[in-house]
Amino acid sequence: MCAMTTGGFRDIQPVEPDLVNSVMQSAALLATILVAHAESQTRLQICRALQDEGYKVLEGVASTDTLSALDAHIPDLLIVGFPGSDAITFLQSIHHHPVRAAVALLALDMGGEAVPLLEAGADDVLAMPLNTQGLRLKVHSLLRMKVAERTARELVSRRSRDQQSLQRASQRLAACRRLSDVLTVTAEVLRANLGFDRVSIALYEQDTYTLRYAVSTDSQGRVYSPQDTPVAVVLSPGSQMLELPAYQSLFVDRQETYYIPDTGGRAPAYFRPFLDGPVGETLLVALRVGDQDVGLVTVDNLLSGRKFGPEDAGLLLTLGRQVALAIERARLADELEARAREAEVLAQVGATLSSVLEPAQLYDLVLEQAAKTLPFDMAAVLLYRDGWATVAASWGDPGVPADTRLWPLGEPMKSWLPEDNRPPVYIRDTDANIGWLDQEPWLAPHQLRSLISVPISAEGKVVGTFVIAGFAANFYSQRQVGLAAAFGDRIGQALRNANLYVAERERARASEELMQLRTSFVESVSHELRTPLTAILGYAEILQAHWNGSTDESRLEWVEKIAAAASRQQRLVEDLLLLTRVEGGEVGPRIERVHLKTIAQRAAEEVQASYRGQRIDLVGSEHLAVLADPGRALQIVTNLMDNAAKYSPEGSPIIVWWGPEDNTGSLRVLDRGPGVPSNGRDHLFTRFGRVPGSRMRAGRVGTGLGLYLGKGLATAMGGELDLESTGSEGSTFRLRLPLARD
Repeated sequence: MCAMTTGGFRDIQPVEPDLVNSVMQSAALLATILVAHAESQTRLQICRALQDEGYKVLEGVASTDTLSALDAHIPDLLIVGFPGSDAITFLQSIHHHPVRAAVALLALDMGGEAVPLLEAGADDVLAMPLNTQGLRLKVHSLLRMKVAERTARELVSRRSRDQQSLQRASQRLAACRRLSDVLTVTAEVLRANLGFDRVSIALYEQDTYTLRYAVSTDSQGRVYSPQDTPVAVVLSPGSQMLELPAYQSLFVDRQETYYIPDTGGRAPAYFRPFLDGPVGETLLVALRVGDQDVGLVTVDNLLSGRKFGPEDAGLLLTLGRQVALAIERARLADELEARAREAEVLAQVGATLSSVLEPAQLYDLVLEQAAKTLPFDMAAVLLYRDGWATVAASWGDPGVPADTRLWPLGEPMKSWLPEDNRPPVYIRDTDANIGWLDQEPWLAPHQLRSLISVPISAEGKVVGTFVIAGFAANFYSQRQVGLAAAFGDRIGQALRNANLYVAERERARASEELMQLRTSFVESVSHELRTPLTAILGYAEILQAHWNGSTDESRLEWVEKIAAAASRQQRLVEDLLLLTRVEGGEVGPRIERVHLKTIAQRAAEEVQASYRGQRIDLVGSEHLAVLADPGRALQIVTNLMDNAAKYSPEGSPIIVWWGPEDNTGSLRVLDRGPGVPSNGRDHLFTRFGRVPGSRMRAGRVGTGLGLYLGKGLATAMGGELDLESTGSEGSTFRLRLPLARD
């Protein structure tokens, strides 16, 4: 391959004179000659001599015949052989003829009038009598002169056209404001006005070392943009493409031009897919502004067979400098317009996101807004949960469901998942990223090759990352990385607003529930305290009023009822005090070996004393022992049986059974109530918890503390209290305590 410099082609030899003569002779052999001679014998002799040389010969006898043939055929050479002054008169008459400048003229000197013939307009004179060899030489000389003259005129005309084309191109480029217009105008000028067979223009991206072809011309000269199959050449240090002599010369050695005399034949195999059709010669011109690479213009010789020359290099260089400036000007304008548009979009995004206070809606809206300004094949909002980057929302094909765990946090190979506030991470090519592992479903054609990861921060803590990715390497520019960072910042702000809203909503809900619980608790406690107090006062008044008239047995019965009511009130007060201790973590159970049967029997006796005639069936192992505080265990089981009686229809049995289960002693209490509705299960084990809409037996109330205290006491003893099952046929509560080994 031969490099080309500003001054011309290097390593291209000057054209040999013999080659020029040969070309001109070849051109002359195609010439048409008009022979005008009054004397037929001489005319015939001249015609035969010229025909033997391969020329096309026309004949004219008189001047009128000659003028007619001159107008009709426009020959390359006219031979005039009129006698005496007739030749001079004829030459003078055609001096201003329209085709005279295009026709070489040889006059035959019939009588020593060479000088007058030359003065009358002949290009050369041949003395008579006729010398055939002299005729041949004169004809060859005149035709070569005419070819050279015509070539010079064409060169001057072409240069004039080129200068006019450059001037028009400069005017058109100066009027272009958009980058696409600059590229289109440049391609049109090079293809249509300057006559190159095919034109391609590539733009150079400094931050990715990528030469990306933007426009080309097809075989018909139409300008198109290869969007469907974009051609991008990576010229980063060490890349294979940079080893090509053309790119080496232009982008490493900083040459301005490069010439390839046989592109199709010399291109390496791995580069041939970049060649669109059969390419003969190629001329490449670097587009630069100062020392900064802007792009590359490539012109090819495909169809016309036109050979590139030094003037082509100079022409392209002149235009290339103007194009480079126009590209930079248009890029700057596009950049300013893009920044203004992005600023407007980001402002709209911020306003839109700030109006959304539900986190689930927020994540989908984030990706919807990002799609308006950022290109991506996949985008996701990932939240950090339980040591994993988990999908909150995703866009792209294939889709990923929410709550899908993708990558574990904290691994050295996952350093691109930011766990602290830092700039966005941009992976240009995952194939070159050490430790990168492709993740389902992004495999095969959906492999993530480029990726930007932006930390999402809320309340000073990184809670996740905003990720956009492409299926192609070097997919993003630094400007797009900055735009993604701006998106991440707005996501964090919106998430903080959403979290504040959720927290405030939860606080309001909790406050409302607390007020309801307090109201319910006050009502329940007042009723619970008033009921035994009423009994105490009532029996005390009876005892006082009928003391003298009553028997000892009656007085003893009334005293026992007063004592029972006082005991019930005492237990209620103790529950309230126990609530404070449980919530303060001050309960210290006294663990010892105790039989579940003993606990169940004592609890059944206590409940049956409160619910006269209540049937309680006890089923279980005689000797099953657990490790527990006997008093606390009795309190839990008694409360479970009391609840079962309270919420079951009067007369329905309560079933209690126990047995070993997974290294624990398990005791279950089954009632025959209506079951716990789904909207009430969350309230069961809460402080002052009540199941909405639940009905108790007439005359019975509850404080909502029993299950809450029971769960806390069970946990303190190393056990567990839960609702095992519930339905329209009743509910089963289960108490599990550590099994006592023999």
